Amino acid sequence: FGLNELVVGAVTYTAGALWPYRLVTSVWNDLLERFSGLSINTHTPVEKVSHNPDGSYTVKTPRGVIKAKHVIHTTNAHAGQLLPPVRGCVVGAIAHMSAQRPGSSFPPTQGNRSWSVIYGPGFDYITQGPDRPDGTAGDLMVGGGFFRSKDDGLDQVGIWDDSKNHALPLMHIRGVMPSVYEPKWGSGSSLIKAWTGIIGFTGDLMPLVGKAPGSKGSGEWMAAGFCGE
Repeated sequence: FGLNELVVGAVTYTAGALWPYRLVTSVWNDLLERFSGLSINTHTPVEKVSHNPDGSYTVKTPRGVIKAKHVIHTTNAHAGQLLPPVRGCVVGAIAHMSAQRPGSSFPPTQGNRSWSVIYGPGFDYITQGPDRPDGTAGDLMVGGGFFRSKDDGLDQVGIWDDSKNHALPLMHIRGVMPSVYEPKWGSGSSLIKAWTGIIGFTGDLMPLVGKAPGSKGSGEWMAAGFCGE
């Protein structure tokens, strides 16, 4: 596996990696072919959803009102903003992710390998992009470090602001791959970009999918609380 003596064991198995942007844009293109009038209204936060006597719904936004027969809440950790019954059932937690240029000695894998680095209560997750045109290893997508925060992860729960990185988790994910691969890592590695996102957690780690709780009609639905999956 090319790992050093800091690693006490390894397991290999068939796995897969997903490029979310390509998935979403492919699905979107397919929908546009079938429904030419479909549109996305960006920068249009929903402020309120109301049920009408005729069974329809009124969706209030800063840019105007939309009437619909069905409303689907897919805001994950933020679902409680418009669905009071799920407040406390879906809790936000901040997660860190990064794109990194590997060291000069890290082997190319043609983008066909991913890794999990497991320790104590937590783990990190890594995928690799296709090899670069010059034949060197592709960039790594490294995330994790949740339990390496100031309060061992507790200070990462109940957060809905993903506009900033937290120092300790970022320090961890920047160092995890060179730590377990040196000396087969080499020089020249760098952090390309780091960012955060909000994960929606539920108490039993199972998502909430189906009719929206507390809905007065039969056309309000939700899919939230995917716990990072």
